[in-house]
Amino acid sequence: MGRFDEAIAEVKLAQKIDESSGAPSRAMMRVLYWQHEDDAALAQGLEALRKDKVVLTHFLIGLIYIHQGQYEKAVEEMKLVTVLGDAGSLAALAYAYAMAGNKIELDKCP
Repeated sequence: MGRFDEAIAEVKLAQKIDESSGAPSRAMMRVLYWQHEDDAALAQGLEALRKDKVVLTHFLIGLIYIHQGQYEKAVEEMKLVTVLGDAGSLAALAYAYAMAGNKIELDKCP
């Protein structure tokens, strides 16, 4: 909805409530991603990974790397997501390969 200031205020409140959780950092990462603040979003993602090892964080970091044109890094992050084995994670890996121009690996995707 584009109400980024409100979203940021809510995330900051969540961070105060539970400083040990990576969830607020992931939420902030999403807000910053949609604002095209990729470096700040990436920093939030790394902070989330420091607090917990939720696979979704790698998916979001992969999207940030695609935004930045760092396709090989995106592929590495999306490979970590495929442990879920669902269609979405496999599609994300295929998307990263496509953006990287890696047709050989793209053709190997299930």
